[in-house]
Amino acid sequence: VEDVKVSENGIAYMVDKDGYTIADLDVQLVADKENIPEQAETNSNLKSLASIYSKAIAGETGFDKYTYKGVKKFVAFAPIAGTDGWSICVGARVSDFTKSVTTAIYVAILIAIISMILGFMIATVMTKSLETALGGVIKRLQDFAKGDVTTAMPDVATNSYESVVLKQSTMQMVENTSAVVKDIDYILTAMADGNFD
Repeated sequence: VEDVKVSENGIAYMVDKDGYTIADLDVQLVADKENIPEQAETNSNLKSLASIYSKAIAGETGFDKYTYKGVKKFVAFAPIAGTDGWSICVGARVSDFTKSVTTAIYVAILIAIISMILGFMIATVMTKSLETALGGVIKRLQDFAKGDVTTAMPDVATNSYESVVLKQSTMQMVENTSAVVKDIDYILTAMADGNFD
């Protein structure tokens, strides 16, 4: 059993037809005549492992999962030909096989968090840039709404097609309205002076 190694923490051990451990890296278990099926009668934590031992003792070949001393493990078992009901069991911690998947999940979560932070930072910069570009246009539209049709459009740095179009449209609207108001002012002034032509 010393030569069987399926993972970093993998172990192999053998049990006889009565459920006694007859070969293990921990020789003390053999010396103490460990018998999981018997121990499971008083220790409910060993029930799942005892069930696997029962299958192995019955000469079955299989694969299962159990928890032993708080550690989740996989185990494969098979009978040993030419023996008096012996079976070999090869076990390993579940974490030995899922470590790379767990690492990949953590890396994916880290990348997602970094992407969200970068996205937030880029969106903030773009929003501030747009706010600066549109700030002058918004101020001019507010003044226009209050009746100011003569003040020129402030010089506003625009950085997108939409903001350029908005700025030009606002300038054109103010200029056209200013021209109409000037025409009305001219005509009304002329009428006040008696010129009705």
